[in-house]
Amino acid sequence: MRRAAAHEPIQIGPPIADRVELTTAPDEATIRFFVMTRGAERAWSAINRQLAEAHGAFFWIDGPSGAGKTHLLNYIAVLSSRAGRVGDDAGRDLTIGLTVEDGAVDIDLAIVELIARELGAEGRAGALWRRLEGADAVRVALDQAKRQGVRTVNLLIDFGATDARDHPPLKGLAELAENLKVPRLNVIAAGRGAPGFDPQRSFMVAAQPDEAASVVVGRARARAEGEAGARRSGGAKGEAHAREAEEVLPFHLEAVALILALADEDAPIASAARLARAALTAWRATKPLRMKLFGRAI
Repeated sequence: MRRAAAHEPIQIGPPIADRVELTTAPDEATIRFFVMTRGAERAWSAINRQLAEAHGAFFWIDGPSGAGKTHLLNYIAVLSSRAGRVGDDAGRDLTIGLTVEDGAVDIDLAIVELIARELGAEGRAGALWRRLEGADAVRVALDQAKRQGVRTVNLLIDFGATDARDHPPLKGLAELAENLKVPRLNVIAAGRGAPGFDPQRSFMVAAQPDEAASVVVGRARARAEGEAGARRSGGAKGEAHAREAEEVLPFHLEAVALILALADEDAPIASAARLARAALTAWRATKPLRMKLFGRAI
């Protein structure tokens, strides 16, 4: 560990699980303790650009276990709820999330149920929609959403460890998203491997080797953005090793390399982040001693 300046507050993140749960109402930690990989940045930029289009689109978020796919979906949910409307059309945006636990889930029916709940149509209207099959039911539910003033539906689907190829309706949802104009339908689905067809917009979001250190530390702690920006713009003369060291403060680069080497092979990023968080927690516990020795501490 390196000693950080007293004016540089570091906040330790919440406990880190191997799998994050999908929610359409994530807390602030979803943003503060999420470090976007280059792949995740490309995915989010593409989704953002799509908001200005006349129709929605289908996006596939790919990556191995622990790559941050569900975390990215939650991040999208947060920013979607905060974003202002693009364009001049009035209306509300609807964001719904679906976790697919196994291959037996009827995706179309589950989507219809979620839309019915959001629109307060669980009763007779919802029962009517459920009598329809597949994409027809989804179309009717979306048409009702349009009648209630919904202009955009953001559908987040988390397949987790489930094989998306076991769900052929996913391709129909992709086609519906590409062609439906009102309401716009944006389907952002995440899973391991291919979804059973070749999506136009597919993004691998796993951290590359040169990103792993900053992603691991970023999940374990957050820093005041103003302080981080000040350090980036001053000193170090832009040297590569200095920038890398700044990204993992208060760790030494060698310490992060050791943490990565000790990580669980099945979930390397999450397990390494837990080790980093434990180290930070122990380090924070020595604050009284460091204040006594150095006269200042985080």
